[in-house]
Amino acid sequence: MDVKVYETQQWLNSTYGNIAGFEPVMTDGITGNSTFKALIRALQYEIGLTNLDGAFGEGTITKMEEKYPTLSASQNPQTTSPINIIYILQGAFWCKGYSPGGFTGVFGESTTSAVKKFQSDAGITQDGIIKPYILQGIMNTDGYFFKETGDEYDNYKHLVQQGLNSYYGSRIGLTAPNGQWERKAHKNLIKAVQLEWGLTADGIWGTGTMNAAPMLSKNTSGYTNSKRLLQWALTINGFYPGGFTGTFGDGTYNAVYNFQNFLALGVDGIAGKNTWASLLKSCGNTARTATALDTATRLTTSTAIALKNAGYNTVGRYLVNVNGGTLDKKMTAEELQIMANAGLKVFPIFQTIGNKASYFTPEQAVFDAASAKNAAKEFGFPIGTVIYFAVDYDVLTADIDSNIIPYFTNIKANMGKAYRIGVYGPRMVCTQLAKYNLAAASFVADMSSGFTGNIGQKMPDNWAYDQFIEVTECGIGIDKNIASPRATAVLASSLSPHTPQENIEVDEKYSVIKKLYNLVFDYFLERYSDIPTIYMANSRVLGFLRRSYSGLLWTITAGFIDTTYNAYVDEHYGIDYKTISIPDPKTGLSLDMSHYAATMQGLDSASFGIDVILSGLGQDVNAMTGWAGDLLQMAGGLKVTHEKTGINYFLQPEMLKKIIYGTPNQLSSYTFYLPTDSEKPTNYGCGFGWIDLCQDVDAYNIYNLYDLAETPLHEIFQDYYATKVNSRFSLFKQFLLSEYGKSSISDVADLYTKGDKLVSKKLSENFGEFDNATYHTILADAFQGAIEYLIANE
Repeated sequence: MDVKVYETQQWLNSTYGNIAGFEPVMTDGITGNSTFKALIRALQYEIGLTNLDGAFGEGTITKMEEKYPTLSASQNPQTTSPINIIYILQGAFWCKGYSPGGFTGVFGESTTSAVKKFQSDAGITQDGIIKPYILQGIMNTDGYFFKETGDEYDNYKHLVQQGLNSYYGSRIGLTAPNGQWERKAHKNLIKAVQLEWGLTADGIWGTGTMNAAPMLSKNTSGYTNSKRLLQWALTINGFYPGGFTGTFGDGTYNAVYNFQNFLALGVDGIAGKNTWASLLKSCGNTARTATALDTATRLTTSTAIALKNAGYNTVGRYLVNVNGGTLDKKMTAEELQIMANAGLKVFPIFQTIGNKASYFTPEQAVFDAASAKNAAKEFGFPIGTVIYFAVDYDVLTADIDSNIIPYFTNIKANMGKAYRIGVYGPRMVCTQLAKYNLAAASFVADMSSGFTGNIGQKMPDNWAYDQFIEVTECGIGIDKNIASPRATAVLASSLSPHTPQENIEVDEKYSVIKKLYNLVFDYFLERYSDIPTIYMANSRVLGFLRRSYSGLLWTITAGFIDTTYNAYVDEHYGIDYKTISIPDPKTGLSLDMSHYAATMQGLDSASFGIDVILSGLGQDVNAMTGWAGDLLQMAGGLKVTHEKTGINYFLQPEMLKKIIYGTPNQLSSYTFYLPTDSEKPTNYGCGFGWIDLCQDVDAYNIYNLYDLAETPLHEIFQDYYATKVNSRFSLFKQFLLSEYGKSSISDVADLYTKGDKLVSKKLSENFGEFDNATYHTILADAFQGAIEYLIANE
């Protein structure tokens, strides 16, 4: 509870509680809209209004200008008696988070200091004088204090907001300069534009405002204020021109050029009507031509030909209908053939409802992923096609964390690698899902320009389609879309219906894993009266197998284990998970499944869930649960071995490679120490030998070759060890260099042995430590040498 807010609330009730139209405020000491409304009602009473509505609008501004055009210390010095208007001002300051020095009703030095501090935060002249528009800015819950976020564009937006206040605040009202670009800030930016162009400042971007827009270029003289407004608008859209000078120099030209190029507006570096429209309204100029569209209406031969003749080459269509719905919007095989005959491309959209936050749950995602994937296969969309999952409502910021991200995390988990995931929705949703690697492409709902998630939001970097207006054309209702260079549609003629594989006979070596897989279905039917997806079954089998790797660190890096399923297996099957292994076809050695399964789940978690938890550090995590973690663990053991025996294997390159790929027999004559058990010698490496290497390499290869959402685990193992294992190290090198974009294995390994990777720094303590400043290159080169030696001997 804030004592001064509480005092303000008490004063309001005792002073105005019996006034008609005044609603008493709860005395809880908590700042909120209700307290500010009470303060405004008190102000309205003091300036002679009879309608005490608690809204600081034009009527209140006008009346305030008549009675109190200014308030300052010179008008109400400390020696005079307290007056209610100053109590109201001071109470508003306390509620706003500024200290006027007391609650005295006298405009003294401390109140003047509070006024100047507010004026400084707002970006206006610090003269200590309250004018009606300044009081309006104080008497609300908008935060005027800017807090650095680490995002330079938040700082730029803060400067734009202060600029709006400095140049236009007295005419359009103040904008909270907190770096958060929201509805009010954007409306004020449009009002400023309208003032400069001689229009009524209503804050609504329409055709009249667009037509009044001046064409600005390097060769345009004058228009200083409009050029500054252009620079502000570019900044809000993510294209900072290098300053807000009001001159059209190289920085502004480049920003305009890059913005036009990014938005596919046609590039010339000149700010004309199209550019202004796209800067200030998400849908831009709705009179633009388009080559792409989406529609809920099934195409016929005549409409397909008509649309093609009208300049369209791409159509977005729906994969499914809404269960129980009346709209038949689902595409058909016959329609796709019609589109193929017309030479059209198509991109698939998945939407059943998707028009409210409560729809987006992890459970719904499981069903939707299966429905979308099955429908896409039914129609024959090629592997890798982007499916756009619709988020079709005005999403609040809080909804993204609470509903949208968990939903798309589960979509990605259950879609697997068959199809890529896209999102249809407002800009803010698209941007956040791209940030967490949950959407490969965005179909942006810019047509809904009033959505909170579109107003003043940057276009997502991965936008493929920009939906900007709904029209009737060629006899059907369509939404016109701009297609970007990242457009994802496929030729309708390339679709080929999927033929499912017959059940595969599984070798005895993998029968235990098959049994565990089948038990998941029994478990789901018994516990949930439901059938799990392939992905759910595979993840539970891996969770059972990796039970030795179940602490907090492994939960973070490899995900949660379904302990109730494990208990179900224990009860119905009674097998010791520690005894389950796969024979290595090369050596006959048993590959322990606990470490193997933990590595596989670490890779899988890093591909979809861990990015959300650790802000995009999934690549580091997937390496640390596999080859990189074992390499660092070995290095820690070599350090301990040196301390215990005096032998420094870092200085023996050939032995160092042998420790990496050596089998127990090859290393039995040597003594090593593990970093996690430094008192007990071992004669099998330092935590990274043939068995661990094969587990790491095979898990990594399987992750890259197969889809855990498509193929049962036992079938994956059988195929891999029957057809791929003879080139396991060649495949490992191929996938590793491709993932990291490096030219050598040593370059990849050095990212971890040197300690550059953030996650490796955090996790290295769990694997052991070594002198990486001295030995990081030696260790990375040894890892490359070991893999190259094994490739040569495949």
